[in-house]
Amino acid sequence: MSKPKIKVIDLRYREPGCTSHPAVLLNNFLKNLTESEALIRVSTEDIPIKVLEVFVDRYGFRISAKKEELGYVEVLISKA
Repeated sequence: MSKPKIKVIDLRYREPGCTSHPAVLLNNFLKNLTESEALIRVSTEDIPIKVLEVFVDRYGFRISAKKEELGYVEVLISKA
């Protein structure tokens, strides 16, 4: 049996306007997430890792893996 596909959201590139701010997009993504796992890529300048942890925790997820690259972080989240 194959592993279920993980939902991915890449917030490293910003569109103009406040409704497309990575924090707003992340909040909407987490609010509507029905899968038990997801991969999030975000610029640490837009959303610091501590803030990302708060967002994830608010919706009942936890960070199960974290990879920091130059200027951005990639986290795997799963249901707590």
